[in-house]
Amino acid sequence: MVFAPFTTVDHHKKSVTIGNGLLSRETIESYEWLLKAFLRAHEGKAPKVVLTDQDPAIKQAVESVCDLFKNKDFKKRFNKLVWNMHIKPDEFEKKWELIINEFNLEGSWYCHYKHVGTKIGWELYKVEQLDKNCNLKTEFEVEIKLPANDVKCTYEHLNRFGNFCQHAFNILMKHGIKEIHEQYIDNRWRKDVISVHYHFGRHVYDTGDSEINKSVNQAYYSFEACLEYVRKNKDKMDLFVKKTESMLKEYENDPTNELQKNRTHVEEVGKLMGISIPKDIDVNVPNVKAIKEVERTIEFKVQ
Repeated sequence: MVFAPFTTVDHHKKSVTIGNGLLSRETIESYEWLLKAFLRAHEGKAPKVVLTDQDPAIKQAVESVCDLFKNKDFKKRFNKLVWNMHIKPDEFEKKWELIINEFNLEGSWYCHYKHVGTKIGWELYKVEQLDKNCNLKTEFEVEIKLPANDVKCTYEHLNRFGNFCQHAFNILMKHGIKEIHEQYIDNRWRKDVISVHYHFGRHVYDTGDSEINKSVNQAYYSFEACLEYVRKNKDKMDLFVKKTESMLKEYENDPTNELQKNRTHVEEVGKLMGISIPKDIDVNVPNVKAIKEVERTIEFKVQ
């Protein structure tokens, strides 16, 4: 039996299994049956994005069951836009909006924003959420304080899920703000949520001294952090390389360096074994001409 799980990503960016099936065969018909059963279990609500392991049978089954993927023009334009690494952000947003509108992918509601006034330094906006028939479904209030870029919304998406709702994002964009304030970035979304003393532990070996291990981890973190800051600037990168090379030469020439002592240990071991390490090593090059003559002889005899 083939085990076929359905996995989604929740608002904590964690994988969650929401269904699975057992198939006797990995055929297009079997996967079509499984997808149709999955849609019935979810009241016909099809996923907007499907990621597979590029299995040809699954690919054809998804295209036959989900209406969105039957549209060849959509697939062509979607792939051309998403996989274009050279496109600029502004151009991407414009083309993305065209695709969303043309293929009716806006969802079941729209939002209308209206500035309603100012209160103790906060700009107040009223957000009207409409359905496809332009009927009012619900209302929200968004407040933004400039120039601190503080923002809050009565939808409370930030408090519930740890990130901004689209209402807050849209208000920030209306004011030309393209960076989220530090205070709104929850620790669970940060790369440095794990202590640097543990995050870079994979680079080092155990020296037996916890304080040395801590310092080594800190050194790795500082080096990689500096590299991240300068890697996109050629001049700064060249200067960084020169500084690190200068430090390397300084430690290499230090007679108290443990690595220098290890090099002398090799000579001592050689003396104990009664051998000496030659300074120059001659490598005898094989006689290529003789080999070719043998090949010709063999070829002649075969003929």
